[in-house]
Amino acid sequence: MNVPLRRKVRVRKLVNIVRVLIVATVALSVCFTVVGMVAGGVTLLVMMGVAWAVSEMVLRKAEF
Repeated sequence: MNVPLRRKVRVRKLVNIVRVLIVATVALSVCFTVVGMVAGGVTLLVMMGVAWAVSEMVLRKAEF
């Protein structure tokens, strides 16, 4: 009678470990996705700012 109970306990522990791993993986992927989106947005803004500054300099040089 004890052997099947021990196996059940082992299986439950394994299932719990797998669940924790899956939840951790999903949480990490969501975090990385959000961080990537924020970083992408910041990069886009910086690139737009640099392009705007360069175009301003070019236009001012063209005026003089």
